[in-house]
Amino acid sequence: MYIKLNNLKSIINWKLLFFLSSFIVIFFVLNYLLDFSHLIFGLPSTSIHCIGTVIEIFIISICFTAIFILTVLESKKRKLADKTLQETREIFQSISTLSQDAIIIMDNEGYISFWNKGAENIFGCTKEETIGCKFLEFISQDINNNDYRKIFKKYNNIGNFSTFDKTLELTGIRKDGSKFPIELSLSSLKLNNKWNETAIIRDLTKRKEIEEALQESEENYRFLFNRLGEGVGIVDLNETFILANPAAESLFGVEPGDLNGRNLKEFVDPESFVKIQKETNSRKKGKSSTYDLKIMHPNGEERYIIVTATPKYNKDLNISGTLGIFRDITLRLQADKKIRESEEKFRAISESAIDSIFIKDINLKYINVNPAMERLFGLPSSKLIGKTDIELFGEETGNYLIEKDKKVIEGEILIYEHEKAVRGKLYSFHTIKVPLKNSEGKIIGLCGISRDITERKQAENIQKALYNISNALNTTGKMQYFYNKIREYLGNVIDTTNFYVALYDKDNDLISFDYYIDEFVKDKDTIVYRKLGKGLTDYVIRTVKPLLATEKVLEKLVHSGEVEMIGAPSKIWIGIPLKIENKVIGVIAVQSYDNPNLYSEKDIDILTFVSEEITLAIKHKQADENIQKAHEELKELHENLQKKVDRNVVELREKDHILIQQSRQAAMGEMIGNIAHQWRQPLQAIAGIIQNYEDAFEDGTLDMDYIEKHTDLIMDILTNMSRTIDDFRYFFKPNKLKKNFNIKNIILKTIAFLESSFKFNNIDVSFDLEDNCIIEGFPNEYSQVLLVILSNAKDELVERKIKDKKISIVLKRIEDKFVLKISDNAGGITKEVLPKVFDPYFTTKEQGKGTGIGLYMAKMIIEKNMEGKLTARNIKDGVEFRIEV
Repeated sequence: MYIKLNNLKSIINWKLLFFLSSFIVIFFVLNYLLDFSHLIFGLPSTSIHCIGTVIEIFIISICFTAIFILTVLESKKRKLADKTLQETREIFQSISTLSQDAIIIMDNEGYISFWNKGAENIFGCTKEETIGCKFLEFISQDINNNDYRKIFKKYNNIGNFSTFDKTLELTGIRKDGSKFPIELSLSSLKLNNKWNETAIIRDLTKRKEIEEALQESEENYRFLFNRLGEGVGIVDLNETFILANPAAESLFGVEPGDLNGRNLKEFVDPESFVKIQKETNSRKKGKSSTYDLKIMHPNGEERYIIVTATPKYNKDLNISGTLGIFRDITLRLQADKKIRESEEKFRAISESAIDSIFIKDINLKYINVNPAMERLFGLPSSKLIGKTDIELFGEETGNYLIEKDKKVIEGEILIYEHEKAVRGKLYSFHTIKVPLKNSEGKIIGLCGISRDITERKQAENIQKALYNISNALNTTGKMQYFYNKIREYLGNVIDTTNFYVALYDKDNDLISFDYYIDEFVKDKDTIVYRKLGKGLTDYVIRTVKPLLATEKVLEKLVHSGEVEMIGAPSKIWIGIPLKIENKVIGVIAVQSYDNPNLYSEKDIDILTFVSEEITLAIKHKQADENIQKAHEELKELHENLQKKVDRNVVELREKDHILIQQSRQAAMGEMIGNIAHQWRQPLQAIAGIIQNYEDAFEDGTLDMDYIEKHTDLIMDILTNMSRTIDDFRYFFKPNKLKKNFNIKNIILKTIAFLESSFKFNNIDVSFDLEDNCIIEGFPNEYSQVLLVILSNAKDELVERKIKDKKISIVLKRIEDKFVLKISDNAGGITKEVLPKVFDPYFTTKEQGKGTGIGLYMAKMIIEKNMEGKLTARNIKDGVEFRIEV
């Protein structure tokens, strides 16, 4: 604009000059014409001059008026031009100040004359630092850059920049010497009749970073597109592929690069293609969707895929096709089918099972229960699902089950037996719990199966009670102690809080209450005798039948006059006759004073079953007591006779006789007791097989094959039982000659004879036995020593009621000796008794339980016969016997 204003000024001056020149020419022409006009028109020269003067004045006036007007106009135009120039300068200054780009002006030799704020920010140099500097100092002279070579070729030769019709990408140099990419635009500008160059420079650092990021993103996209495990493809509106990744090509069963240009119609049946077209119509409306699709490979293989379809837009934002993501679900559908089949099988098994089957979630809440569990609780599944064990079984049982479940959630498989009350009744269950995992192997809950084993446990408890009662018959002394054991063992089957045994003497028609435990009777050690009357006990003796007397039954019997109330009234009472050959010898009874529902008909069956064993036990015990009494009487008579002959000799012989007899009886008792332990389980197995005959007959499976099979099994068991007798017989047969034997083998053989007894009494036996401990001696005698020590340890553990019973056996070679240590945790031997344990006739056991010769004989065998050493000492929790040979 500055250039235009100067031109305008020049035009105005030239017009004024032309006008003045024209006026002078006209003036002289007019004077010339006036000089000749008087000749032409014949007018006087004076008049002509007057007219000329007037015309000249008029022309001069017009000229000066025009000059004035032109001067005024020129002044206004000049002011306007100055104003426009000032505005232009201000605009340029504002643009150069606000511009983020560098604006640099340099003369023809490349010296900088202008440096804006943008240049300061880009290059880090102030205007004062750059004015007068060479522009090329701020440009990296990269000879490999074509743009640099072209634009600066002329400058390098003659000092002038060459014009270039496009922007250049070069490298700038900042004040600190760092280099950065720039974009340079050059234009020529003439100032004061001299050509200057204007450079506009833009910092390309961020743009280059963005371009690099875009390039990296593009490479990542290509990498992901080609490596993506899921198929990705684009089809046009006619369902023709225009782009597909390798995963999509593999999914559709074609060679690499062969999917582009092929139509989806080639891979689906007509019905599926119609489905695709409907989905495409939704795509045309801008909607996305996910749907299943069955496709067919060119080789005929069927596959099932899930398609996630999204509209594809072109650059005009019009929908031009569909972007699809394809996921192969063939294997998943096959797995789902198997899962459904498995679920159907599980449901069929679960619904028909007699065992309770349940599933809990990770929070241990029931999420599935089968009909058997509904029947157990008497509730529908809707009342059980969502509940915890605490809500169903109470705080104590619930917490116990939750602790078990937590172990399962941590990955354990649990198999255990437990008791819990359901609807007020105590049940026993055999439960298996396993972790429940999802397809990824993560535990999401647990599955459990619980079998009601209440009847089985009760049968086991009855068998155990019978065994204990039988065993108590052989091991206990007085009848009161025996009755205590009966009550204790029966207490594991039914409630025996109030329990008594009454014996009936028919000859004298007398009832004696030999044993009774009752919360209303204080003097329990006194035997009460009375004649047969009309009490409940008397009623059972008269009728020779069991009686379950509820309050109603009792009221009816009293009202009929058959029974008279004696003592405190019971809420419920059970009496069972003790019979031998259908003759009543007494009654066992239990009762409750506060719980009318404590007993049932099943308890009558239990007590009736047990009563036979109790009757025999009582009869045998009475016989033993009579024999003992007769023996004592004979002994007394014999002693009196011996006194008359030779008191001292007779006493010595009597002691020897007793010693030998007791030794034989002790050995025989041990042998019989261990045979009984060994036979107990085979006898129970035979009983179980016989009981199964009835079930097989009811099920229709009882035939000759079944009978032969189970008969062979019974014969095998009986053969093993017979072999047990031979094993014990040879075990107790003394060796006459020394021979070499392995101590370890003798220890294991001895433990085998005691194994059943240890298991029955819950005694844990641990071993640490060294191999190849060969010695010369008498193996059977060595075994008898072990049997004595181990039997004593067992008796002490049982007698003292140790909770966690343990016996430890350690065999080591120490120098040239083999040292065997047998220790227990029965509490040890008192200081007063310990020095006497190997003395003959010394025993701490009750009368009838021990002779005091076991350890004495053991010491004689080890130290006299085998030249070894047998000692005993107290340790931390018990006693340790040490055998050195």
